[in-house]
Amino acid sequence: MAGESHFFSLLNFICYVGNFLMKDWAAENCCLQYRAPELFHIETNSIITEKADIFSLGGILYAMLFGRGPFDDVYSRGDSVALAATSGVIDIPKSQALTYPKEIVEFMLVMLQTDAEKRPGISEVIEHFKDLSCFTMDQV
Repeated sequence: MAGESHFFSLLNFICYVGNFLMKDWAAENCCLQYRAPELFHIETNSIITEKADIFSLGGILYAMLFGRGPFDDVYSRGDSVALAATSGVIDIPKSQALTYPKEIVEFMLVMLQTDAEKRPGISEVIEHFKDLSCFTMDQV
């Protein structure tokens, strides 16, 4: 049916424009070094959830622990932050990581998963950090 094919063409066009607008919004409103991987290459019909914010929160936690963001070095060199964020490789400064409870560092890495489905939701993050509140940092 000709009407159906025009409807689906219009629907595809709307999805394309929506993805373009979302990518444009992310570029304007999300700090490059803390942007979730799914906001660099927005696929047609993709659904962006609060788990993009969880990735950013993981990046902020990284910066709080180590004094720099997980992709600050990449950004400073002028390399592709998008490529670094989607690679799944997070460099943990080993000497500093030993200062903090390993549960905090490990959960931060879960928050920085490239696959949004593997990241925790905000309720899980809150509960996890409530449970970790009994830990104290080593005094240096």
